[in-house]
Amino acid sequence: SFAKVRASFGQVGNGTDPFVLAFSYFPETDIFQLFGVDNNYPWNGIPGFSGSGTIPPQSLVPELTTSWEFGTELQFFDGMLLLDASYYRSSTADQIVRLSIPPSTGYLAQRLNAGTVVNQGVELLLEATPVKVGDFSWTLTGTFAKNTNKLTKLPENFEFLEIAGTRTDPGLRAYLNEPLGVIIGSGWRRDDDGNILINPLNGLRYDINEQKIGNITPDFNAGLMNVLSYKGVGLSVLIDWRQGGDLHSRTVQDLRAGGHAIETVDRDKSYIDKGVVLLAEDADGTVTSSRPNDIPITAQQFWAQQNDVDEDGIFDGTFVKLREVRLSYSLPSSLMDKTPFGTIEFAVEGRNLALLYSKIPHIDPEVSFYGPTNAQGLEAYNLPTTRSIGFNVKLTF
Repeated sequence: SFAKVRASFGQVGNGTDPFVLAFSYFPETDIFQLFGVDNNYPWNGIPGFSGSGTIPPQSLVPELTTSWEFGTELQFFDGMLLLDASYYRSSTADQIVRLSIPPSTGYLAQRLNAGTVVNQGVELLLEATPVKVGDFSWTLTGTFAKNTNKLTKLPENFEFLEIAGTRTDPGLRAYLNEPLGVIIGSGWRRDDDGNILINPLNGLRYDINEQKIGNITPDFNAGLMNVLSYKGVGLSVLIDWRQGGDLHSRTVQDLRAGGHAIETVDRDKSYIDKGVVLLAEDADGTVTSSRPNDIPITAQQFWAQQNDVDEDGIFDGTFVKLREVRLSYSLPSSLMDKTPFGTIEFAVEGRNLALLYSKIPHIDPEVSFYGPTNAQGLEAYNLPTTRSIGFNVKLTF
């Protein structure tokens, strides 16, 4: 049994990519032209060069990340109960970013120091051994992590930062004093009470572009590990839980629009969509007159309209997964005496074995169209996470 207290403080700087501090031109051997004719260089003896579409910085300074952390480790009952807790805070100032600017300037973006991002959170680990009798033991390990982040500073004349990595709709942005990872895309027009507005001519919904339709930041992540051990035989089971955080699924939208999803099976009935029929509005777009919707539409119209607007591809990213199961056997120490080995362990293990719970239908909620980058929360026709089963031998000397 013991108690420990720890604390740390640090600062670290970060630079940027090479050749971005001035206008640079690079020799090219070919150029790709969408819907055009590709060219190879030199062409008729004339070499080709490409220039950057980004305005270089005027007086760039390094990013500076300042972080501190304090925590404690407490162990009770001769190691039968362990608590490890940490609280941290990290602030990155003068972030080097590429901000989008109007193409009318002759460029697509400008590189500069812009914005301060603050991350803070807690990490907890609780380990308990509720049963330890003879050669048998049962150990439970629970983890909990909650991180909150916020953009706390922006340059003048800028309302947001584009999060690098996205190339399609919807996209990701960081707004001042909001958590990072706001999903921006098309949404449904609504009145002041939140009712979706219906077109009186056809019974379909009105839509609007450039709306905040979600945020990818989860509420927390947690895990639970069970380990059973008896005379060299070990069995461990790991369950992962992510709570909250939105995800946009292009796959689900297309499945529904094409009638391939189970929820579209009632195709012969008429639908009366939830919302109010827009009868009149003022010059600012504020609804002045409406009535409950009573206009029937077909199943095809109902599901097809939802494929055209990003908001209907937004889902709660909560999931629970059976992350890993491992069965092992260690040879008795009596057999090791005449060998050069300290231990020999045989094990069979499987990862990503089952999706136990998910609020997103039809897809793996853990995938991302852009892979392991900042551009999370966007899915489009991704294969699910690979399930793997393996066998291994562990030798120690």
